[in-house]
Amino acid sequence: MILSSFFGLDYYINDALGISKCLYNWGWGDCGLEDVVLGRGYGMAKNKSYDSFLDLARSRKTTYDFSDAKIKDQDLRQILEAGRWAPSCNNTQPWHFVVVRGKGDIKRLMMTVNYGDFHTDPALIVALVLMRRGPGVDNFSCWKGKDSGTYDSYMSLGMAGLNMALEARELGIDSCLLTPDQEVVGKILRIGKAYPVPLLVGFGYQSKKAFQKRRVRNELSMITSYGFFGGKR
Repeated sequence: MILSSFFGLDYYINDALGISKCLYNWGWGDCGLEDVVLGRGYGMAKNKSYDSFLDLARSRKTTYDFSDAKIKDQDLRQILEAGRWAPSCNNTQPWHFVVVRGKGDIKRLMMTVNYGDFHTDPALIVALVLMRRGPGVDNFSCWKGKDSGTYDSYMSLGMAGLNMALEARELGIDSCLLTPDQEVVGKILRIGKAYPVPLLVGFGYQSKKAFQKRRVRNELSMITSYGFFGGKR
């Protein structure tokens, strides 16, 4: 599960804004169990007007049961544009997006991913292909010479996927983030072994009868240090 190590990242909003929150394992929240129990900030209404980015980010979730409703072309374009404008190290933009709409190919792709059996098929899938561009391409770092020790291109690709998922949520469209088997996905997308495909993002509309498990995040105090690891405020 490469995404668990590369993209289980914590991001923080400036405390000066009075909205210190966390992004953890692909979901936003203020990490308190009470917010889940009381249902604050977790509305899933389609085409909802969000009061803040935090409200939007909190509402994004992994969808397991999709309806048969299709994605409009104009909505797909906005989702792809959001991915295109994701940040990347040195602006290398190390991605290529493959849109898959065919039911047969979607079914085959879903069978390549971890826990794919737990999902019904989405209306479409966007495969994020990692292109080997720029300096440091052998190790996917964006710096020449000594390796920085981080896989910068992989992280950039994850940001593009998250941008897409958040834009979809703004449009009232649901999503799921999936990690495919590299050998099989390469054959399906006719890429072979030339480029990795670390991430698939499925898009569609959640079935009205879908079961929604309780969403919870760790308390902010459990995952935050100040000054040094383990440092208290």
